[in-house]
Amino acid sequence: LMNYPKIKFKISKNKEFEVFKEFLNYYKSDQERLFNWLLAPHKTFKKGFWNKGISNTQIIKLAKKYIDEYYKLHAKDLNNDNIVTGTSWGKKEKKFYNLIDEIFDHYKWPKGKYTGYLTVWGIYPRYIKEKTFCFPYKHKIKKYVLTVIAHEMLHFIFYSYLFNKYPKYKNKKYGMLIWHSSEIFNSLVQKSRPWVKLFELKPRNYPEHNEIIKKLDETWKSERKIPAFFSEAFPVIKKWVDGISVNP
Repeated sequence: LMNYPKIKFKISKNKEFEVFKEFLNYYKSDQERLFNWLLAPHKTFKKGFWNKGISNTQIIKLAKKYIDEYYKLHAKDLNNDNIVTGTSWGKKEKKFYNLIDEIFDHYKWPKGKYTGYLTVWGIYPRYIKEKTFCFPYKHKIKKYVLTVIAHEMLHFIFYSYLFNKYPKYKNKKYGMLIWHSSEIFNSLVQKSRPWVKLFELKPRNYPEHNEIIKKLDETWKSERKIPAFFSEAFPVIKKWVDGISVNP
């Protein structure tokens, strides 16, 4: 697998803390669902501060203490889980890269030190420039972990392809359009037959994308290639995004 990224799987308490601080910004905002997702596996911790009028500075202190204690308590498990995930991914990666080559017509993977961080939180952000992402620790659906990794890796190649072929979309004003497009693209890919066969699980969509995915699915089935996505699906998504930004 010479020309394909080799993901390093890591555990980092520091990364957990950074991600928490980042998503704390969504608390009490119109994007609060994101912070809610992050806290979903830790209901008792959430109860300790949610809507209690505690300042963000205090919440950060509580989170630091919580992460430290959690990591101390589950050290062995976290370590084992990380190793198991790395091994499981290793068994699927070759087929995964073959599927990517079919869709992206052997487009070159962007260079970078691809790193997956195990996370105890319920949200799995990715950082496009750094080539890092988070994947779930002990998810109740075992097979879900590898679909998250595939999902994040798809984002890295999608963004690279898009910005390479259509540089104008690097402009911040297209941020929402690109985010919606990349998530819809991932859903179309990950629900297609070869992907479900490999990962044995269908993806979860953002609820607001269900309708448009249904609409675009037929097109995608007939021509599963990235140029077709940009010629057929992208204009439809653009029109839809323009519509929701006018009527949120």
